[in-house]
Amino acid sequence: GISSFTQTTDNALTQIYTRPGGYILYADSENGWDLVFDDTIQHNGNSVLTEMPFANNQRVVIPSGAVQSFYIYTPSRLRYREEGTEGQEIQSNESLIFNAGRAIAVTKWDVPGSNVVSPRVLSGILTY
Repeated sequence: GISSFTQTTDNALTQIYTRPGGYILYADSENGWDLVFDDTIQHNGNSVLTEMPFANNQRVVIPSGAVQSFYIYTPSRLRYREEGTEGQEIQSNESLIFNAGRAIAVTKWDVPGSNVVSPRVLSGILTY
């Protein structure tokens, strides 16, 4: 699952999508994405992580050397930080490389009227 700090303390719809490969050509709709989390949950604010466990202990299998993209949507606000450049390696270990991505504000997907902010790195934890 994924845990993140949020900017608000409220109950909010939260959805996590994932897809093998990159996200750039798929940022404008849910086409090409698998929904792995879809629930209204309590967002815990800046000091307590908000957990978003995948349903029924579902796992996202990422083959060695492969790229896996994640997209988290909520009409509330997650905490991100500006770091590096979009696509740049931010953190890594022997199992995983975590790259900077982007945030989309105003709309759910990158469509006319949305506000794309880049680079962005999730302030949270990816459990693997």
